[in-house]
Amino acid sequence: EDGTWLYLTSDGYVDQNNAERKRLGSAKLCGLIESAHYSSSNEQKLLFESVLDQHQQYAEQRDDITLFGVKI
Repeated sequence: EDGTWLYLTSDGYVDQNNAERKRLGSAKLCGLIESAHYSSSNEQKLLFESVLDQHQQYAEQRDDITLFGVKI
């Protein structure tokens, strides 16, 4: 259907730890996608980066992070 978004991701986004070594999790990512898919691609990028930064805080990135979205 026109306007559909397709998202591809590595496990790095959901596996990213915070300072307490808790993962961001796939449920959080699914919720983000559901709330973001009506936004522009630039707004989505900012949202995904912001949520990851807030979660990660001062914890080092431990894996590659790939999140790709394309609007059909």
